[in-house]
Amino acid sequence: MEIHENIKRIRKEKNIPQKELAKRLNISPQNLAQYENGKRRPKIKTLNRIADALGVKPYELSPNIMDWGDFDTNSTHIQEDLTQIETIENYFQLLGFSIEYNVTKWHYENPDEPDLSERTQIVDEAEYILSKDGQSVVFTPEEFEEVQNRAKETIEGIFYKKLAQSEK
Repeated sequence: MEIHENIKRIRKEKNIPQKELAKRLNISPQNLAQYENGKRRPKIKTLNRIADALGVKPYELSPNIMDWGDFDTNSTHIQEDLTQIETIENYFQLLGFSIEYNVTKWHYENPDEPDLSERTQIVDEAEYILSKDGQSVVFTPEEFEEVQNRAKETIEGIFYKKLAQSEK
């Protein structure tokens, strides 16, 4: 499910009127409606605030980190990480695989911060799910990094072998 669908679904499941949630978030009902109908995507800080207001974890609104590339964020570090993840995902998709990244455990670095938008969410545990032909395998981040390294080594090996052959 998309982020906007999850926001709307969870809000309705908890019987929270749209105007009430907007008030809790200190945003206009029109702004919240745009988030819920997919016309706008919330910034990561706003997504954290929405999750807190709904009483859920942020990854319940967006369990797939691949969605995060569409967020409006000014962090160069986050953008570099997302670009790398998108590149990896695109390569595996060319090979017929799909990848999901799921956060399985997290905490707030500063849980006592009264301003919800200033809380920092820290991932404690995560998993990658690699799927192809109806089959799925779960990898730890370390295992998935090993898969990537082996793919890189294989491609580089073939490249340099071919290069050596062409120089003869």
